[in-house]
Amino acid sequence: MEYLFLRFAFLASCLTLHAGTTLRLADRIQGQCLTDTLKIKIAPEFLEAHNITLSAKDKNGVAHSLGSSLDAKCGYKQRRNSRGGLEVSASLMACHVYLKQQRQQQEARLVFTVGVSYAPRDGSGPGATESFSFSCPRRPGRARRRVLCEEDYIEVSLNIDVPFHHSMDKQARSQESPWYFTVQYPDGSIVTRDQAWIWNQGIGLNVEHFDGWIAFRVPQSSPLIIREDHQGYQSLGFKVVAKHEELLIGLRYDLSAVCPVVQVRCEGSNVSVSAANLRLPARGAPTEDLGLLLQLDGVSLSPQDAASRGYALQLGDSEIRASFAVRDNPLVPGGPSVMNRHQLSLVHMWRDGADQRNNKVVIHVPGHTCPSPPAQPAFSVTIRTEGFNITYGPVPGDYVLTSISLDGVLFQSVQDLPRGVGVRLVRRDRLLFVFVTARFGSRLLPRKYAGGFTSLYSTSPALLFKSPDLREVIAEEKETYTHLREDIVLPVLEGFCRNSSVCFNVTRGNADLFWSFYIWDTPFQAKRAAERGQSYASYRAHLTFCVDVRSPDLLHQGVSQDRRLLLLAVSFRDRAKGGVMATARQACPFRPAGELECTADGLLKATGLRLAASPLASLDRLTLRDPSCSPSEISDGKVSFSFPVYACGTLRKVHGTHVEYENRISNENALPKDAPEYLKFQSTLVCRYSEENTLPVG
Repeated sequence: MEYLFLRFAFLASCLTLHAGTTLRLADRIQGQCLTDTLKIKIAPEFLEAHNITLSAKDKNGVAHSLGSSLDAKCGYKQRRNSRGGLEVSASLMACHVYLKQQRQQQEARLVFTVGVSYAPRDGSGPGATESFSFSCPRRPGRARRRVLCEEDYIEVSLNIDVPFHHSMDKQARSQESPWYFTVQYPDGSIVTRDQAWIWNQGIGLNVEHFDGWIAFRVPQSSPLIIREDHQGYQSLGFKVVAKHEELLIGLRYDLSAVCPVVQVRCEGSNVSVSAANLRLPARGAPTEDLGLLLQLDGVSLSPQDAASRGYALQLGDSEIRASFAVRDNPLVPGGPSVMNRHQLSLVHMWRDGADQRNNKVVIHVPGHTCPSPPAQPAFSVTIRTEGFNITYGPVPGDYVLTSISLDGVLFQSVQDLPRGVGVRLVRRDRLLFVFVTARFGSRLLPRKYAGGFTSLYSTSPALLFKSPDLREVIAEEKETYTHLREDIVLPVLEGFCRNSSVCFNVTRGNADLFWSFYIWDTPFQAKRAAERGQSYASYRAHLTFCVDVRSPDLLHQGVSQDRRLLLLAVSFRDRAKGGVMATARQACPFRPAGELECTADGLLKATGLRLAASPLASLDRLTLRDPSCSPSEISDGKVSFSFPVYACGTLRKVHGTHVEYENRISNENALPKDAPEYLKFQSTLVCRYSEENTLPVG
């Protein structure tokens, strides 16, 4: 059967995610329709960063917290998978799975809604609750009776007679219905007719109108399960009777079940699984085997698919068997220790000669601990969302791991590993396996800048062991594993003005070592800061940088008789390639310092202007609007202009009783052709006269 990935709908978010959160639950939760169950998976990287609790929501939206007690009586199972993620499996007859007719679709779908409440483990932000709805197509199978033999519960479900679908569903939803249920032992004596008692005893009784199914679920811990291990099975011997108070109609639905005890044996490099062939209840009538299938991770395989994957199945009159090589379902790290890579179940199908109904029994196969055949030790490196997973082994179990290296050069004692690097040792069958997790950006796995927003991470792992005779044994991986990741956070620059300085608030980002801080076209030098009128205060990831009004780093963006506008530009540049990563400019108004004189006879004199901070600037190429008007004087990086207000392209503007004469100086021609755009600007010169003044006409 093919995997059917579920559609999920975001239903509700109770709290807003913390602004710094980069892991979205919606991107890391996934649903899957399996043959007899519905599986929801949450990715390991989300679990590493958050504490979570789960709940199941019924059709009315009421949440029910998942836990061992509810899971067993409602048909849920939670486990960590081999990748460290969380899997929640729900029986298709679970308590809170319901049928919903989808709009614009012919078929109704089974719906299961799970609520996830989570909060960052490091306390960096508030918690949140999100709900996700998953659905699977409802596909009636050939079997009218199904038994799930799970680790924690036994579930029996069967299809009831069509005339009673509606009445039974009404009884399940209303306490005033004349229909009621009793649970009886095989001899007819009543166990109880109180559904509240059934629920309080940890027993699940589900009645749904969809397809007329009734399900009875009993936890393995219940005394109602009869254990007869010496005969190879454990059983539920019950009947559920539906009765009508007035009509005295009684319908007996046999919800007894038999689950065989599964034996798992290690036979060299193979694993053998066997269980009794129990075609019960048959009430003395002949039975007929219909087939034996294998479920691999919840998906039923055809006999041909199972064989192609190395699984051999055998259906005998008294026993069902499966065998496979250890390598086809090896032990892998997962949860607190190790686990099998795949979950297996045997599916036995047979026909009851008494009522001619097909029966289906899904039998969970316990995990095995059969050791893999001796192999040459080898490295295995995989890439996960937050870092590298490195596995090495097997080595003799009496070896002691003393140091590790992620670059093959610098070794770090396992007793003093930095944050972001973890080591787990697993010993089994006198062999040792080493599992290393290394987070991207940790001290042993530093970031290398690849350009733009991309980092490059690489590892050539090496391990240093000490043998029982105190010899040092080094294991080195010859191959270098690399990974490109868009995780660069660029600096943020925000300008502001103070009384006598131009300032910037700087948020550094996360890759300071890759770029340098520039003032205009010159790298910032802390030792020269004071002499250039620069000051700064650092607050971890934040920096406040200011330049005094007298500093040569402030350029004249505008000058008039009553004020001057001084401009400062800063940037971060790539240290290796020189590219500009982030830049900002800030202009602030200050009182004039005698830079501009507007004479009565209409002469505009601008002296001591700072118009370019680049050491490569050619100040003699500065011009006014009229390119023929160049500086009248250049001295110590400052320029002066002197020209009549009616010449050099000056614009005349009338504002009420005043007349303004405005000209501009562009510094673009003075800069190198490849100069960054943020170095280019225009400086405005403005003289204002009263309209009564009479200026000479040129």
